[in-house]
Amino acid sequence: RKLGIQFGGALTVVTSDESPDLGFSTACAAEHGLAHHVVRLTADELVDVYLPEVIELLEIYDGMVLRNSLVIAAVFKRAAELGFKHAVTGDGADELFGGYSFMWSQRDPEVWKEKRDSMCAKWTFSTSELAGKYGI
Repeated sequence: RKLGIQFGGALTVVTSDESPDLGFSTACAAEHGLAHHVVRLTADELVDVYLPEVIELLEIYDGMVLRNSLVIAAVFKRAAELGFKHAVTGDGADELFGGYSFMWSQRDPEVWKEKRDSMCAKWTFSTSELAGKYGI
């Protein structure tokens, strides 16, 4: 709001109601007055529906890239169905802000920064390619 940017909604992909992302994303959407669209898929559905098309599009077999890309593909497909033409994703947030559980116990700021910087130097995201596939 402070920047004058208006978002048309929030989307979240979950594979179970126990996903911690569901509570956080629901609260965030409510806080900002956004319609919250939850894409509910089983892990098997996520793999069965999106893995073949993501592999074909990206021509890649890296497990970490594919794992993230399946969720992004699912959310972009739903965003396109809702008529969205632009999207902001959370790609990189865990790396930048210590969202991974293996980082929570690190108390030395310098060691944490080294780990963060190492992850960020190596990261790759397929967001642009997937967005193009769905017209986002």
